[in-house]
Amino acid sequence: METTEVIRVLVVDDHQMMAEGLRAAVATEPGLEVVGVARDVAEARSLADELRPDVVLMDYSLPSGTGFDSAQLLKQDHPGVKVIILTGHHDDTLVIKAVELGLDGFLRKTASIDAVVAAVRQAHAGEAVFSPRDLTLVMRNVRKAGKSPTDLTDREIEVLQLMANGASTEGMATTLYVSAHTIRSHVRHILEKLGAHSKLEAVAMAIREGIVDVSPN
Repeated sequence: METTEVIRVLVVDDHQMMAEGLRAAVATEPGLEVVGVARDVAEARSLADELRPDVVLMDYSLPSGTGFDSAQLLKQDHPGVKVIILTGHHDDTLVIKAVELGLDGFLRKTASIDAVVAAVRQAHAGEAVFSPRDLTLVMRNVRKAGKSPTDLTDREIEVLQLMANGASTEGMATTLYVSAHTIRSHVRHILEKLGAHSKLEAVAMAIREGIVDVSPN
């Protein structure tokens, strides 16, 4: 009998109403399971160790540090975990910082629950989750590449183009008839060559430099 993988979600928010609202809404979605709710950085790390979530919905403002602090610690402890920052702040520098830290998504708390649920699924699939407005902001503000884009091989440019199109690691592997391990190796080399901290930052650099094309067909 075929089984569907369940995405394990950890909610981190010190506001009880927000945390419980997220828990209740996400828990009703098929294929998603909220495995726990944490109120601060220390509890988030403890629950992540115990519960091994796939995706963490992380409030930016926490009592014992920022969501960025907690996200970095969680990714150090569990490199495979996906972290999406949720914030009510309107400071545009936060989205730039999220990209530089290699986080998996950034959503404003004005986003609908449908958008949050979609973000969980996208992040779990290896996609970067940022609004069109925030993506534009990233592309305008991303720093200059540390190395020449001409260092990229033809295959690495193919991978970059697929990344720009929103393809997941598995999707790129299928398209290019290679393994997911090979794709991850290409991505690692791309980040090193561009001096980028994350896939999203690499894509922003590539778009700005004209290496890839995201214009509609």
